[in-house]
Amino acid sequence: FDPTVSVEENEDVSGVMIYPNPTTDNLNINFVSKEDQNVTINVIGVDGALVFSESLNAKVGQASKTTVDFANLAKGIYMVQLVGSTSSLTQRVVVQ
Repeated sequence: FDPTVSVEENEDVSGVMIYPNPTTDNLNINFVSKEDQNVTINVIGVDGALVFSESLNAKVGQASKTTVDFANLAKGIYMVQLVGSTSSLTQRVVVQ
């Protein structure tokens, strides 16, 4: 078990924190937008199926956060994708 929370950056967002990973129920996603934009959060299963999608209206410099309920999803590996106006960031998440 590795409780480390990673902090990722890309062209559209910074300080991305996706935790806890691995998770059993809720996954928290926090980030700061580098510009006013819509950021879409997608959760994709290993079979390529989209299991969750949410669009957030992010404002420059303001912290945005959301919680994804994984309690009803099968155990396994999922990809969490943050898609901004010009780039995206993808991180692997394990559901136990």
